[in-house]
Amino acid sequence: MPRTKLFTDEQLEQALMQCCGILSTAAKKLKVDRSAVSQRISKSKKLQEVVRRAKAQALDLAESELLFRLKDRKHPNTQMNAIMYYLNNQGESRGYTPNKKHDRAEDTSTEDLKRLSNLFRKAYDEKPKDEPSD
Repeated sequence: MPRTKLFTDEQLEQALMQCCGILSTAAKKLKVDRSAVSQRISKSKKLQEVVRRAKAQALDLAESELLFRLKDRKHPNTQMNAIMYYLNNQGESRGYTPNKKHDRAEDTSTEDLKRLSNLFRKAYDEKPKDEPSD
């Protein structure tokens, strides 16, 4: 005798979108085991696409928040953390890499932080503190 479905594909799709494509969280929402969710998704191209789309939307949201933090002048520590995170993860083509060893004792010197700060000030059309005013 065929087993009845504990949840419909539509319910699973809605749970996946609400849970950013995280299978274990969607399973909890549906009150089923994660393996049941995983098996259903593996059998459906449509649900696989839903997972991909949900994760992409979550990534877009996280990137938007990161960019907001990059511009956050009211909280310089938050801004610096966002800058360093972004450069470590997106700046490889410009020589920024995580855990890159330098020839000096410290990985991040005061000069590096000043240079980064000046770059971001220039990006926002502000005059850097180290440059003479006209």
